[in-house]
Amino acid sequence: MHVLAGVSMDDLGCGHTRYLLWTIGRTAMRPVVLIIEARKEVAEALESAIALANVTPVVVPHMERLGDVPYTPAAIVVRIAFESVSEPPHAAIARLGRERPPVVAIVREENEVAEARRLQCDVVLRAPEDIPRLCEAVMKVIRN
Repeated sequence: MHVLAGVSMDDLGCGHTRYLLWTIGRTAMRPVVLIIEARKEVAEALESAIALANVTPVVVPHMERLGDVPYTPAAIVVRIAFESVSEPPHAAIARLGRERPPVVAIVREENEVAEARRLQCDVVLRAPEDIPRLCEAVMKVIRN
């Protein structure tokens, strides 16, 4: 019997996590996709969309290093945006180093495209026109 986890992460910085576990007979564990997004409504929309790709989405609003997350993600989805006065969530990508999972970046503006290139993201999707390809892009980077 395999266990499939649907995960809701509360404040990782304080170590609080909630786990919802469903036992599903003869179903392999789905790959974990880490979503780094500070805005709750955007995070929920990305989580819902990514769940359609038959993966387990895990949302964190901020991350210092990959070890902060108690899972080994198969891919990372991050929205590149310079909309807050504090450090943007996508800044974590630069700290992850070479051994990071593949990154799918979502951008709107040209300066965000340049930032995604600087961070060496594996896939860059432009919102809103490329968002329907999000699941496809995530599955492609997981397979490669």
